[in-house]
Amino acid sequence: MRCRKSATVWAQTPRRDHSMRCVMTDGSLPENFNWVRARSICSLPTVFKELEQGVRDDIETRQSLFHPSVPVRFTVASIGQRRFSVIRAVENSPTESVDFTLTNDGITAQDDEKAVCITASIALNDRGECRLKVGDEELNQWQFRKRALERMFFAPRGS
Repeated sequence: MRCRKSATVWAQTPRRDHSMRCVMTDGSLPENFNWVRARSICSLPTVFKELEQGVRDDIETRQSLFHPSVPVRFTVASIGQRRFSVIRAVENSPTESVDFTLTNDGITAQDDEKAVCITASIALNDRGECRLKVGDEELNQWQFRKRALERMFFAPRGS
């Protein structure tokens, strides 16, 4: 399938039956936008799995930025369907971790001292985008991950 070309940029997006449809990517939505289908796809379990994959990608990027001789290692440990942990290990130092948990109401990240770093619910905004909602603020997934992991990645305890 090819999307028609015009001044508006179009992209292919998957449908529930795995076929493709054309949607505008300039932020506007067609008059008949199917918000019910979009909200159904914007579910906590789906966003949580996407968030876990994003964290894995972040760890791979962060690890690649260290010189091979630096004894820092990041790993992800999945703990069932509703929790995963990011672990920072350095030789001769205590490990650090950030736990991501899927609850009935949202997604929480907390450090190994059980201090909550960030908690979010999800929402489909008026632009048809699935976003993490922290208070009144809408976040992209990378922003949520940054808030949860930045200290561990760039300013760990004891450094």
